[in-house]
Amino acid sequence: TPYAGLNQETCDQTTQLNADTIGMNVTTLNWTASLAGVSIITNNIPNPIVSIASMVPTIYGDSGQVTVWFYLSTFNTQGCGGTDSVSVIFYQVPEADAGGDDSVCGLEYDLLAQFDLVNNQSKGQWNYVASQSPSGAVVNFVDDTVPTTTVHVSTYGFYYFVWSEWNRENNNCRDYDTVIIQFIPYPNIDCGPDFSVCGKWAELNVTTSTGIGQWNAIGGAAYASAPDTAYLNPAYQDSINAWVYHATPNETTTFYWTEYNSICVSVDSVNVYFAGEIPAVPYIQDSTNCGLVFDDLDAQPPQYGYGYWIDTVNNTQFYDTAVTPHPDSVVVQYYGMHHFYWIVNNGACIDTSDVIPILFVQNPIANAGGYYWPGLFGTGSEIKTDTACGYDYYLGAQPTIGLGTWYTTDQVNTWFLNPDSISPDSIATHNPNDTAHTIILTYNTNPNHYDFVWVEDNNYGCTDQDTLRLFFAPIPTGDFTVTEPWCIGYPSTIIAHTSYNQIQNDDWGLIHFNWGLDNGIVDTTGGIPATGLDEDTIYVHWDNGDPTHIISLLTISQYGCSSPISFDTIIEPPKMNPDYDIEDGTCGLANGIITLYTDTHELTFTWDSTFTNQTDTIQQGLLGNQTFTVLVHGESSSPDAPQGTFCTDTISIYLPDTGYTTALFDTLISDGVAPYSVSITNLSENGQNYQWYVYDQNNQLVWSGTDEFPTFTINQEGYYHVVLVSTSRDDCLDTMKWGEFYVEASSKMEVPNVFTPNGDNTNDFFQVVANTLESFHGIITNRWGKKLYEWDNWEDESAGWDGKIGNSLATPGAYFYIIKATGKDGTEYDLQGTFYLLREKQ
Repeated sequence: TPYAGLNQETCDQTTQLNADTIGMNVTTLNWTASLAGVSIITNNIPNPIVSIASMVPTIYGDSGQVTVWFYLSTFNTQGCGGTDSVSVIFYQVPEADAGGDDSVCGLEYDLLAQFDLVNNQSKGQWNYVASQSPSGAVVNFVDDTVPTTTVHVSTYGFYYFVWSEWNRENNNCRDYDTVIIQFIPYPNIDCGPDFSVCGKWAELNVTTSTGIGQWNAIGGAAYASAPDTAYLNPAYQDSINAWVYHATPNETTTFYWTEYNSICVSVDSVNVYFAGEIPAVPYIQDSTNCGLVFDDLDAQPPQYGYGYWIDTVNNTQFYDTAVTPHPDSVVVQYYGMHHFYWIVNNGACIDTSDVIPILFVQNPIANAGGYYWPGLFGTGSEIKTDTACGYDYYLGAQPTIGLGTWYTTDQVNTWFLNPDSISPDSIATHNPNDTAHTIILTYNTNPNHYDFVWVEDNNYGCTDQDTLRLFFAPIPTGDFTVTEPWCIGYPSTIIAHTSYNQIQNDDWGLIHFNWGLDNGIVDTTGGIPATGLDEDTIYVHWDNGDPTHIISLLTISQYGCSSPISFDTIIEPPKMNPDYDIEDGTCGLANGIITLYTDTHELTFTWDSTFTNQTDTIQQGLLGNQTFTVLVHGESSSPDAPQGTFCTDTISIYLPDTGYTTALFDTLISDGVAPYSVSITNLSENGQNYQWYVYDQNNQLVWSGTDEFPTFTINQEGYYHVVLVSTSRDDCLDTMKWGEFYVEASSKMEVPNVFTPNGDNTNDFFQVVANTLESFHGIITNRWGKKLYEWDNWEDESAGWDGKIGNSLATPGAYFYIIKATGKDGTEYDLQGTFYLLREKQ
């Protein structure tokens, strides 16, 4: 079987097949195609050239590609035949068309490329050649895959744009086309802002790029080189600086400047208003105004343009606006002279009126003081009011400017106490803080008030007044009465003086009672009516133990008048405190006695519930160091108590517990050495007799004594402790035990006269036998006095001499010792002598 080769894909219209017949002894070979018209050049060879060129472009159809199968048939020398096939996909290569070269005004262009392949069988993309475009230019395509996209560039000049189109099924099958676009700037012209002129002439000025252009206007215009009809010349229509003439006033004309640069055209315009002169005519003259608000500005409205008011003083406000001939009001911020002008603005024609001076003077604002309650004296009434307590009221008008004067409306019953020369009869005064006086209180009269009027004048004809309506009410006395409590802790009845049924009384109409009760408690139980502090009658008791109480009262009437503070003193009955005797308890024993005595009041007693005989006057067998409570009963001594009223007081009696002693001595006893003498300092309290005991570690008594400050001696080694028993004069006992302390034996020392250092662990070292030494030092010498060894440790046997001199054994024989030591008992040891070193012969 032959091998026809690999399948192929190609962007060309011609390709070469590559069959493999090696080793097959092929004698006959033939290629055929699946489509008629496909050219196979030399179809009897393994690698023929095949082509579809004669069928292009029809063969591609609408898909942009065609698949052709090539079939290979072979026969070998034995007459055996075989076949194989191979496919070739021929892709159509589009012919890119970027459109024609062009130029455009501005920095934007709509590109005009076209797709070559139909049925959306191709794709494309725009790029630009930076090396052939303006240096540093920025290029932006709206969509670089669309053939008719819009491109934006950053600078003017020639740009090379490349359109690349490829077969959608094989992007290697592509073509390119380049288009050159020149971006040309529009002429840069500026006719300037719109303006107005006062009159019939206007000067036109345009900033241009080329200077070549022309002025035009709707309806036409006359052009000149100067603002004079003698210079009218149509040729100046082409001048960048031209004068124009417009005969009709108060009209706006639009002028257009058109400029060319061989390809691009620019147009700009300017509106010119030819204004006529309009006079500014005010309807107001000099005036004086009270206050900061003026309502009379007025002027002639302009036929054309607009008018407005100004004030040469800053911060003046015109309401609703200054651009009206007759504002509703003008509000200035400062008093004094203000200069107003009415200005008419008709474009460039402006006319200003003559100055209109207006003097703003401060308007008095009368304030008579007192309080204002809206609607109290009728709708819209501004009358203020206050209440005078008593026959005088201290006026408090608040002057503003000019001259102020008080007037009274009742010249018979009221007047001013400190008038000046304007009113010898005291019915008027300039003193804003004068005192208004009446001879009749108004709380029970008709009318029940007096009116006083405060009037202010600023000397420019500006006045204001304020009325103060006064009610003159009585001042309460604040008086009250008290009762003495029947017993300690009982309530006192306290009653304020009131006159509910006597209208002419000063204490009529009381509504508040401010009591000071000296920490008293208002009673609300026990059959006494429940009352509060703001009552005319209260019931108060005290539980603080103080018998004297200062009571105060300040009353307030329904008119708001306060009384002076009144004081009174309540003294509770003295406490029933009978005489009594006590005999102290001693030593914590129940041997105390309390005896109570009655007096002329025939007192009786009740002891607390721990006693079986609660009413006895004598209680015996009491433990001391505690307090006993007794209720004392007797008749009340209060002058306000009914006869036969009895009180009960509580007394407390403290019974001491005495006679105790405290056994105590110093514990500074240190260890010692026998014989050890000990002296003890006795620190006991309230002791009379003392018994001392000293015990050893076996709790055997070794000494006893009765001295207050004893001294004793310990002769034997051991541990000891001390016991003290202290006895008071009331035979109370206390014991103290202290210990233990240690007493060492007396010092001693024995020196051997021979030792045998032979290693048998017996007598191998020359060492003293001693005890209770404070210090020790020993030296060993030979017979010629040469020091061989010395040591300080007497307690360790191995610390003694081991019979060696250096590392060599010492020769047996006689040696000498020198020993000095001190015992802890103070004994001094200074010993010298001879001893023998014995060792068996080796």
